[in-house]
Amino acid sequence: MSIQRSVFIGLVMIAMAIVVVSCRSEGESQTIEEPGPSQIIEEPSLSQTVEEPGSSQAVETWIEAKERRVQVVEDKQTLAHFAAAEGRMDVLEWLATQGADFNAKNRMYETPMHAAVKEGHIAVITWLKNHGADVNAVAIDVGTPMCAAAATGRVEVMKCLKELGADVDGHDIRGPMFAAVGNGHIEAMTWLKEQGVEVNAKDSSGQTPMFRAAMNGSIDVMTWLKDQGADVNVKDKGGETPMFLAAWRGQIAAMAWLKDQGAEVDVRNNAGRTILTRAIREETKKWLLDNGAQE
Repeated sequence: MSIQRSVFIGLVMIAMAIVVVSCRSEGESQTIEEPGPSQIIEEPSLSQTVEEPGSSQAVETWIEAKERRVQVVEDKQTLAHFAAAEGRMDVLEWLATQGADFNAKNRMYETPMHAAVKEGHIAVITWLKNHGADVNAVAIDVGTPMCAAAATGRVEVMKCLKELGADVDGHDIRGPMFAAVGNGHIEAMTWLKEQGVEVNAKDSSGQTPMFRAAMNGSIDVMTWLKDQGADVNVKDKGGETPMFLAAWRGQIAAMAWLKDQGAEVDVRNNAGRTILTRAIREETKKWLLDNGAQE
């Protein structure tokens, strides 16, 4: 009996020892997993490097992060594009020492100048110009930097670009006035008009800014254009008027405004098609029929 009791006590003591060791191990692992504030070593984030620009370490960290992104996304964005968009003068200065091309184009043919303009970084815009960037470079979608500025309504940026030699009419299919009209930026439109931009200027298809405003249903913009002398019955190369585009997009309020301003409802394009044939929605067709349109 005493032997069995001794064995039993021995087993209990072994079990207790195992529990103690296990608890100590868990405690140690918790200490490793949840260190105190003084033990945490954080790698600087991109936002932290932006807050403390200028140092070589900040530039290096930023570049490493962007290079990883460039390797993953194949849109031909360069480090100069990213630096210009984020206003990183320190990075741009470093890139200049490495012979970076500040007229490099991404997949949409946008340059670092476009990137800076979109974000309104005037100091960067000036810096890029002084380092050989083209202020009249043409991108596929946004057009020239002046167009990009007009599209976002950044009048101060537009003024800066003009001082640096940018063309207020643009070299692309549709100039800055079209961009400002398309996005409803009347202040930008007013500035462009003051620079001599014509409100009845036509693009390669023969359309004026009034076409864009009618398509968007922007009555306030249309009113401004009309007050500046825009023609509501102007025809493009296909013989269509702004009323055609308004009908196509179902902009009934804009159609009513155009009619009140003297726009014709019963008119045919060069192919003999009427405005009614351009209408898609039934309510648009009904409005046209009620206002004298013919099949």
